[in-house]
Amino acid sequence: MSTKTRTQRLLISALLAGCVLPAAGQQFHIGAGMANTSAEYKDSSGNVYALPVVQYQSDLWSINIDRAELYLPVSQYSWFSAIAALRLQTLNEDTSNATQGIETRKESLDAGLGFNYFDQALGYYAVEWVHDISQVHQGYEVSLVAALPLEGPRLTITPALFIHQLDQQLVDYYYGVSAQEQQQNRPAYQGQATTNVGSSLEVRYRMTQRWRLQAETSITRLGNGITDSPLIDTHYRWSTMLSASYRL
Repeated sequence: MSTKTRTQRLLISALLAGCVLPAAGQQFHIGAGMANTSAEYKDSSGNVYALPVVQYQSDLWSINIDRAELYLPVSQYSWFSAIAALRLQTLNEDTSNATQGIETRKESLDAGLGFNYFDQALGYYAVEWVHDISQVHQGYEVSLVAALPLEGPRLTITPALFIHQLDQQLVDYYYGVSAQEQQQNRPAYQGQATTNVGSSLEVRYRMTQRWRLQAETSITRLGNGITDSPLIDTHYRWSTMLSASYRL
């Protein structure tokens, strides 16, 4: 398998995972960064947190802190992926004043399959299906991604568009309000399947053969199944990230 093909494959997987991986060969990167995410739940504030970077990549595997993939080549420019990923979403009564009395919602472990395709002229395309295997929300998510990396000797800029379809069980777990949780200003709500759409811009700069900088920003328009929840007071979610890493 060519270096170019490995690069294409990893970029698509990275876009779906929200993290960009090394470009070729068997590599291991460590580093650190900062991330900033907007508030989603009513009366809550955004989060700023440290972001550890631990990434391993080979022809067969890619592994980082919250996602692992096994690659199954179909042709020179297409491949299937077997995926395991942590859904790092939580909710509890300390999230905001509006969530007091809410039962805790936990992270989940999702697993599934993806299909990826690259064309030199048209760019990158991927579809992914993952389902909760940890019996937390017991729902699933389908993702579509289209990206067009603009690659230079050191600098790569990748604009992307994405669609995430969340089923009713997933939405209800994180955004629903049960009869026991309803209050005067928080009516009961059963989450509905919904579609989020958004875009991202990722920039990678190779400072040396071993050091790299990476920055990414994304914005997502939340579907009605989420925004109709009495726990939510926004139609958009955004995030930014900046990191530096070293290849061992």
